Amino acid sequence: MTSRQPRSDPGQPGSGTGRSHKPAGAFERIARVHELGNLLIERELERRGAHGVLPAHGGVLAFLFRQSEPVPIKDIVAFTGRAKSSVTGVVQTLERSGYLSRVQDPADLRSWRIQLTPAGRDLLPAFQKTSELLVGTVLSGLPESEQVALVNILVRIEDNLTQELR
Repeated sequence: MTSRQPRSDPGQPGSGTGRSHKPAGAFERIARVHELGNLLIERELERRGAHGVLPAHGGVLAFLFRQSEPVPIKDIVAFTGRAKSSVTGVVQTLERSGYLSRVQDPADLRSWRIQLTPAGRDLLPAFQKTSELLVGTVLSGLPESEQVALVNILVRIEDNLTQELR
């Protein structure tokens, strides 16, 4: 029988992670949670057959899953809150992968509309299952009161950053 070493405090020297439990370490923790979440999403989407789909593609696909008709790229930009150049890059990548297609806008032949292909629509179950796993994993062991507090704190952090950037 082997004895287990007690887990050391990650914020203490020699603990291996070098991460702080002090408030100033919050941004580092948020970044690490984001990174780990993205790794989980990538692994699960790949495992579920969504080859080449990355977390950065999620906003574009989430919007298009809700659409029944092709949409102008400006609608995707508005939904995601990302720069048009970023959305254009995601659209081009997903188009090359066969998940999206462009169709000419009948009202303006200079413009294009974006739509999911059948292969793109087939990604929906993989996205739903991956999302369920991510949320379940993140909130595992947190009572509802802590889940509510977490969201409230994150909203305040987001508001603080938004206010500072105005």
